Amino acid sequence: MQTLPDIPHDYGTAGQVAFAIDKVSFGDGYSQRRPKGLNSVADTLTLNWTLLEPEDWQTLYDFLRGTQGVTAFLYQPAWESQPRQWLCSALNYVKPTSYRRGAITAQLEENFDP
Repeated sequence: MQTLPDIPHDYGTAGQVAFAIDKVSFGDGYSQRRPKGLNSVADTLTLNWTLLEPEDWQTLYDFLRGTQGVTAFLYQPAWESQPRQWLCSALNYVKPTSYRRGAITAQLEENFDP
């Protein structure tokens, strides 16, 4: 499995946690909940790269676009000890020009496929 290119992203990673649950409602407002499956907690991260040199921009853009949102890759967030599988679900960019550097913003969704 491929790994996200080692191009440092901006400081401060925005994240979100989604909980998958099964819920059954009974009469009188009573309900029961339980986790849905083994991987019921999934992270979504937003990574930003700004002021990218054209070569780094092209490497990162080609890699993320090449996954087409369906090919998982490894990425290890700075605060974790092990890499996890991710999918790139959204990609925004500003192309570099001869006098300006480029920027990329990628939304990564945790992936649990074997």
